[in-house]
Amino acid sequence: MQMYDVNGKLVLNQIINGKTTIDAGSLNEGVYNISIISNEGIVNKRVMIVK
Repeated sequence: MQMYDVNGKLVLNQIINGKTTIDAGSLNEGVYNISIISNEGIVNKRVMIVK
């Protein structure tokens, strides 16, 4: 799993297996893009962090 800010900068990189919790507590409010890469392909999602 890779998370990018709106400028395309990689802000979080984490290997996940099955269900997991992503700790984004250190990130600022804003919109981020998440790419989940697996053997089956790539899924891109947009998330918004609000504190």
